[in-house]
Amino acid sequence: MGVLSGLVSHIGALRAKTAILPAECAVVAAPILGASIREVIGSHELRDLKPSTQAERERLGYGANDPLLRSGDYLRSIHEAAEGSCAAAGSDNPEAAYFEHGTAKMAPFHDMAIGLALAMPAVMTATEATIREVLEG
Repeated sequence: MGVLSGLVSHIGALRAKTAILPAECAVVAAPILGASIREVIGSHELRDLKPSTQAERERLGYGANDPLLRSGDYLRSIHEAAEGSCAAAGSDNPEAAYFEHGTAKMAPFHDMAIGLALAMPAVMTATEATIREVLEG
């Protein structure tokens, strides 16, 4: 009976630890998602601007091929949050949807989607470490 009660006690302790895992993982993942999006925004490796756009940007005193970085507002608008078991990152800039999805006159940049996709290996590594820490701690 002692072995059985010890097993029940151990299972109860594991249940308590695993209950907090989703929230702990979300807290770890959210900043990774935001950082990855910020790293991708304006990356000219993704797409060169049209020559006429580059010329206009230089005329106005901005870099020729650093899209979405003109004022820095868009970059500063990227925020991340963790709530419950959900980690999220995105922008509260009203123009973010146009940058991400494009318009009739502007091709989409997809910076957020690319940033989130590129973040997945780091998120997986960080959440795996969190799971190990919680279960072993």
